[in-house]
Amino acid sequence: MKQHAEEINIEAQAKKEASSKEAEGRKILAEATAKEEATMGLSEAQVMHAKAEANERQGIVEALIIEKKAMAEAKGIEANAEAKRKDGLAEADVIKEKALADAAGIEEKANAMKKLDGVGKEHEEFKLKLEKELQVDLAEINIQKAIADAQAQVIGNALKASKIDIVGGETMFFEQIIGQITKAKGFDRMVNNSTNIQEIKQALLGDGSGNEGELLSRIKDFAERYNISSEDIKNVSIANLLMTMQNQATDKSEQNVIGNLLSLAKGLGISGNKL
Repeated sequence: MKQHAEEINIEAQAKKEASSKEAEGRKILAEATAKEEATMGLSEAQVMHAKAEANERQGIVEALIIEKKAMAEAKGIEANAEAKRKDGLAEADVIKEKALADAAGIEEKANAMKKLDGVGKEHEEFKLKLEKELQVDLAEINIQKAIADAQAQVIGNALKASKIDIVGGETMFFEQIIGQITKAKGFDRMVNNSTNIQEIKQALLGDGSGNEGELLSRIKDFAERYNISSEDIKNVSIANLLMTMQNQATDKSEQNVIGNLLSLAKGLGISGNKL
């Protein structure tokens, strides 16, 4: 019985110790679980806190970006407005300057028109005066032409009627011939060809039908006298031929005659021609 009681006691003691150890184990397990859960909760809280801080910082960054973007857009709008304002001022200045220039031009034109009133009047008076002087000059020219034609007709008739030796002693008659030919040639430019001057030319130069006039005949006579061949005559002008003969002449009277022939050729406008 005693042994059985001891066994019961030992068994009870063992159960007690086992229960105690089991309780201790559960306690330790509970504490570990509590610590684990506490650790997990702390970690989660820290993660949430970190997320919150990150979100806050991101929000601040985004806010700063939005602010800077808004400021940049505002500055852009302001700059655009200023540029448009300057463009408007520039355009206004251009319009103003153009208007001033137009006004100045109109004023200058008006002043010029006022001046032209006086100028136009003076111009008309000058035209009337010039017209009057022209009529007087034309009347004088017509008178001189009539006189020259009359004198030329007399000389032409005399030349056709007889052969005239053009010698140095007949200076006055020779000068009359040259003067009338020169005058007639001058008037021929203003009126139609003069019949009288043509008659004088025919008497001195020939009529073109092979009959030589007095002037050409005398020139050829002198050329033969100074032994100038017909070939040489063909190759030089009348002026050069006469000057050559004048230089070769030893007699003063012949030099005068040749000089008169040269002047007459020049007066008739044939000094550059060839025989």
